[in-house]
Amino acid sequence: MTNGLENHRPEIWVVGSIPAPAASKLLQIGDIMKIIKRGTLPSERLWRGTCRSCGSVVEGTEDEMHDIQHDSREGYSFSWNECPVCKKGPYGGLLMYLQKE
Repeated sequence: MTNGLENHRPEIWVVGSIPAPAASKLLQIGDIMKIIKRGTLPSERLWRGTCRSCGSVVEGTEDEMHDIQHDSREGYSFSWNECPVCKKGPYGGLLMYLQKE
């Protein structure tokens, strides 16, 4: 006895505006998805800060940050790092903040 689902292949329904020719073709599981807008990987997010010792302004990626902390009361992330100019730090030196997109 069969239920008719032996050859059924589950479909992924794509929500959003799809061009008319593509609307008739639904993606099947295993097909390659099209990237509409590329996001930013956590390791690529930009941080910017000012050294509290020498005043240097520095920008870096999240991979370069140390001891990242989040202040839930204020709603932002920050990281203390050693200043590449005066070598002060990490605490009392370079205070970095995650840049909003």
